[in-house]
Amino acid sequence: MRLSELEEGSHAVIQKVYSHNENENRLYELGLIPGTEIKVIRHAAWSGPMIIKVMNYELCIRRNSASHIQVKEKTLSRR
Repeated sequence: MRLSELEEGSHAVIQKVYSHNENENRLYELGLIPGTEIKVIRHAAWSGPMIIKVMNYELCIRRNSASHIQVKEKTLSRR
């Protein structure tokens, strides 16, 4: 599943980044590396950017960039 496909409120773990240019390095610099947990905070209207929480900060990322990131959705146990 791609990061761009996740719904608001979803939690996931980054599996792989598929871009093969300076964009990949930029995503790594922002903390989007395999094994990192993320949460989708909000999607902007009209296919705009999405806001995600990664580590301890919120990041606005373009949907095109998000489509280059493979994630595995986490299911949270409810207690």
